[in-house]
Amino acid sequence: MIANITRGSSLNSFVEYNEKKVAIGDAELLFCNTFYSDEVNETVNLIRDFGIDNKAKNKYFHISLNFHTDDIHKLDNETLENITLDYLEKMGLNEVPFIVYKHNDTFHPHVHIVVSNSDYDSKIIIQKNERYISQRITRELELKYNIKQVNSKKQNQKLPDKSVQFNSLKDELNYNIDFLLNQYKVQNFAEFQIALNEKNLDLILLKGVVEDKNKKLVKYDGLIYNKVSIDFKQNQRGIKASSLYNKPTMSFIEEKFIINQEHHKLRRGEIKSVIDLILTNYESISIEMFKKLLDKKNIGLNLKYDISDNLVGISYYDKLNGYKYTGEQIGKKYIAKNFKQNFGTKSILKPEVITKLEINKYINKFQTENTYKNIEHLISIGFNVNYINNSLYINHYSNKDKNGYVSFRKNVSLDSTFIDNYKKSNSIDFSNITEKNVLFFNYNKAVLDNNIDYINKLNKDNNNVVNQNIKNIDVLFQDTIISSNESINEDDQLTADIDKNKRKQNRKKF
Repeated sequence: MIANITRGSSLNSFVEYNEKKVAIGDAELLFCNTFYSDEVNETVNLIRDFGIDNKAKNKYFHISLNFHTDDIHKLDNETLENITLDYLEKMGLNEVPFIVYKHNDTFHPHVHIVVSNSDYDSKIIIQKNERYISQRITRELELKYNIKQVNSKKQNQKLPDKSVQFNSLKDELNYNIDFLLNQYKVQNFAEFQIALNEKNLDLILLKGVVEDKNKKLVKYDGLIYNKVSIDFKQNQRGIKASSLYNKPTMSFIEEKFIINQEHHKLRRGEIKSVIDLILTNYESISIEMFKKLLDKKNIGLNLKYDISDNLVGISYYDKLNGYKYTGEQIGKKYIAKNFKQNFGTKSILKPEVITKLEINKYINKFQTENTYKNIEHLISIGFNVNYINNSLYINHYSNKDKNGYVSFRKNVSLDSTFIDNYKKSNSIDFSNITEKNVLFFNYNKAVLDNNIDYINKLNKDNNNVVNQNIKNIDVLFQDTIISSNESINEDDQLTADIDKNKRKQNRKKF
């Protein structure tokens, strides 16, 4: 069992770190101690009240208790709660307000504690040496609960595929600091400090006086990096930021935080664009299809449900970089409450919207004078056809104005049952368009437009269901394609004849 302890002056940063984990499903609230409430906000306010008159800079603790992976079957929520309470009691922190979270984002069980280091009278409880005190307590609790003693060097490998053997503490610090700043892209000091702690590394902000190698007191203002070792004896003085490879001083990392914040903002924007594009292409979408389409863009989806199976949380995971964003971080309309209306039991594609202005374009593509064939063509690309008083009227099903019919042909003698029979033969009901109908329309339109890329996309996205389930469109449109080609050839020939006659007339002038 390893206890990583971070002192801090910002209570909000500690709480926000854990609450963000809860929001994306990587953590859960285990319990609070306010003496009268289990509400996080009440506890936060009370923790702040306890230290309100304390002048100390770092009057809050963020503590993570980390356990061996072999003990995961022993550590149910009740046992974790008991161990945590025992630990806090032995540390002298059990009679102050605290919040305990259970995290699920690593391979080993661990809890995070946000606790006041000020008592009811706003006096500091633990002045110094908290790590030495904690080390003794963790050994006692390992024996009491029969759990394994953890070797810190193997603890909490968040990226097992990138595990590296280090020759020195400096090498280990260089590697991990570079990773957190440039790849994981931490965005603030608290996040950076906690992330280091999770790798059993430590970061201390020193202002004041320290001992040099000759045990002389010198003024110092900066960062010292160290390792949280099992015995707290390894390189106790730590390593100055200026002595490391990238010189990760306070000014350096603060500049990185600004860059990383901008990077996260851009990546959130990219994820938002992907989501918007999907929703633009679908009238409704199943959760399975939504996950599948996000996965193609290396975006993971996490959904959280309550005991009544209601969707209460949604978050997104950037598989390329490891970033996680809540729905709220993406945008207000992307939170579970507002977003769940987009989900349906079936995925229904939206067609490419065809407006009234475009209707004539498609009518002109139909070169045949066969009215029945024209009707087949129109219905096959999503036009509803009405036959009223010997006249034909059409409207595309995707048009918002469902009554916006356009006159197609007048004074037409037609078997009035033909239209209904054609719709029935293709299972088309314009009052209840199915996913198969949409594929049918889109595919037919793509063939008519000779849009090979879109045809391939439809087949790829729908596992060739278009080819499998929809009739041979080339046959349906054969007359139209042939007639169209013929008309083009005729136009070309006519132009050639005109040019030929002009040349003859010009020769006669000379």
